Amino acid sequence: MTTIIITRTDQYSIIISDTRENNEEESTYLDGVFKLRYIPNMGFITGAGWAVFLEEVKERIIKKRRIEHIDEVLEIFKSTADEGKRDVLGTEERIDNSYIAITWLGEDNNKIEYQSGLLSESYYEKNGDNSMLVDKGGIRIIYPVDLVEKDGLIHEIVEQTNGKITTDLSINKALFETLKLFVQIAKNSDLVSLDCQIGIQYHSKLTNEIHTEGLYGKGEQLLKLAQQNKILRKFKAAGTLSEFV
Repeated sequence: MTTIIITRTDQYSIIISDTRENNEEESTYLDGVFKLRYIPNMGFITGAGWAVFLEEVKERIIKKRRIEHIDEVLEIFKSTADEGKRDVLGTEERIDNSYIAITWLGEDNNKIEYQSGLLSESYYEKNGDNSMLVDKGGIRIIYPVDLVEKDGLIHEIVEQTNGKITTDLSINKALFETLKLFVQIAKNSDLVSLDCQIGIQYHSKLTNEIHTEGLYGKGEQLLKLAQQNKILRKFKAAGTLSEFV
């Protein structure tokens, strides 16, 4: 399992993923597993749930090299899920309870749209489709299972999240708000690491270009940088970072 935090506005998108991989058969884990990946010429992808399935989805999407339309991602996800359920007995529930999170750049009326979406077989019962677009200004979180079981705490975090709107926040302030939630989750879950990867897409007035950048580090340290308005300068082009290749 893992935790994922996503938000998007008219000015940027942010995706945060922790780096802990849990052993399903034993109560062991490995940190420093880079689960947030860069999709060339598109954006970022990560997942929460059954690692074997999620990595297969990510590899197939990244190896395609050039995604012309988001529907191609949906098709890859669906075909990988169908193959997994058909070819490996006992995997249906694990696949259904897994989530892919993705960010990309779209266009509407000749205007760039910062898009973020979630894919899961479990969504069929909710909306008849396997995908869900993240609302602008909202903060969407995929929570670790052990935190969901802590009724009081999860309700507190959900209420905090519902009360935060990023629409009018700068990207630095939005990073602060989302990192604050990440640290709170990580400190209260045995399934989430204290370090994380962050992927952002935004338009820079300095370069007059859209930047797709990444950053990896300890959540608390990154939170302090955001609080000091210094975090944005730490990001580097995603294609140049080994943890986003």
